[in-house]
Amino acid sequence: MSKYINLLLKGQTYRQQEKIFEKIRTASFVIGFICITSLAVVFLLKTVKEVERARLLSQKERLLSELLNKRDIEKKVIYFNDKSVEFENILAKDVNFLPYYRLLVNYLPISTGSAEIESMTYDNEKNVSFTLNFSDYDVFYDSLNNLEDLAFLKIFERLSLEEFSITGESTNNYKVSFSGKFKPVDQIP
Repeated sequence: MSKYINLLLKGQTYRQQEKIFEKIRTASFVIGFICITSLAVVFLLKTVKEVERARLLSQKERLLSELLNKRDIEKKVIYFNDKSVEFENILAKDVNFLPYYRLLVNYLPISTGSAEIESMTYDNEKNVSFTLNFSDYDVFYDSLNNLEDLAFLKIFERLSLEEFSITGESTNNYKVSFSGKFKPVDQIP
């Protein structure tokens, strides 16, 4: 019995197997390349997301610190606003005393030192009461003449003498109390 070896037939089988292995190898390279590329893309996306997350966290910390600073500023603004409202309330209730006090001082001989304003009260309706104290009779007499002067009386809507008294044993002190109502400052000539 003789056996024949068909080398051509076996060569075709090897070639077919080589082609299959070649296709498997090419497919493996393609799949490997796709996997490596996919991993690289995923790594890049992860890195970009981490950088974005780190940027957002730092921005959040910065905004929170600014918010805390703004709370301090807001507290100061609220405090300032409260004080401003209080100041406006005080100004609304203010009696604007100084112009009327200056008018009295201009008409009375207080600058000489022999007469003084002992007391003075003034309210929002411009009602006034004041007491003058004189240590010298001549100054007292001259002051009464000044008080009867029309220029002095023009600063009042009404003015009346409430009390007159002489006090002191060795030296006479003359006290005169008046009450009245001032005219508005813009109506005084």
